[in-house]
Amino acid sequence: MRNNLQQVTMKPDADPAQIADMIRAQGIALFPGYFSAETVEKLNEEFDRFLNEAEARHDTALIKNDGGVVLPVVRNKMDIEHFPVTFEVFGQKMMSEVAMDYLGTPDIALNHQIYVNYFHGVAKPIQKLPFLAHFDKISTFKFFVYLTDTTEENGAMGIDPGSNIENCQIREKALAREGHTTLIPNVKENIQLTPVEGPAGTLFIFDTDASHGVGFVQEGHQRRIMRGHTRTIANLKLHGLQHQAI
Repeated sequence: MRNNLQQVTMKPDADPAQIADMIRAQGIALFPGYFSAETVEKLNEEFDRFLNEAEARHDTALIKNDGGVVLPVVRNKMDIEHFPVTFEVFGQKMMSEVAMDYLGTPDIALNHQIYVNYFHGVAKPIQKLPFLAHFDKISTFKFFVYLTDTTEENGAMGIDPGSNIENCQIREKALAREGHTTLIPNVKENIQLTPVEGPAGTLFIFDTDASHGVGFVQEGHQRRIMRGHTRTIANLKLHGLQHQAI
């Protein structure tokens, strides 16, 4: 398995403050194979359960797009007995400590939304967000978990390490000037993203101010990931997103 991001690869027992510092500098911290095979197997079972049950009940939250399906789940509304491993994985002490250090406050909503993402192979790259290189208009601290071996061929997320610093300035200036960030041009053209590759169980943590994009899942391949979105309570209130943490 290739690792094109040795400079941001960290040991599983790294200190939370060191992890936060890495993300401040590079926009990402990578932990290849962080979760055990047993945990990954159980996450895959719950992944299928999430999507199958949402489909069966015609859940309006289930988003179908050109490349697959996405299901956003409010973590605090999750049936813990039905999805115990997902709840445990995205509620880890390490994640909480890194997020509080990075965001500079204990008043956070840790992984308040968990996205269950399945993408299937397509004939050619999809030329729209979130597949284009971009940074998020609303600052979000994300925890990604790969549920299968993930390479460039099956849609590894791409990132431009270090770009978070400049993009953060663009977003914050727009927020100070206009009181919102809805109109800022956040698609980044003519940049080369590095694929975040890793075996099943890989965890990476990143700031969405870093330029990133969903990878191209080639025909005959699939991409299965879960990602948690973490924001400060103040940021949720600023953007009217409190309902995502209830």
